[in-house]
Amino acid sequence: MNMNLTPQQQQELINAASRQLGISREQIIAMLQNGKAESLASKAGFPIQQYINNPVAIERLLSDPAAQAVIKKLMGGG
Repeated sequence: MNMNLTPQQQQELINAASRQLGISREQIIAMLQNGKAESLASKAGFPIQQYINNPVAIERLLSDPAAQAVIKKLMGGG
């Protein structure tokens, strides 16, 4: 899985999430940095529970470029 997004791509993803969710970029960044990804997912209407015990669904999710960017951000990659 390739999670090598440029800083510009990361910012574009954060900007898109901000517009879509109606919350500031700063709030999104703070939530990601403070381990609040589940809270951010729930604001987006993302059904995180359906992935808990479903390896196929997890693999499909992890292959999504947007999910990869979020994971990279959570891991401190930019």
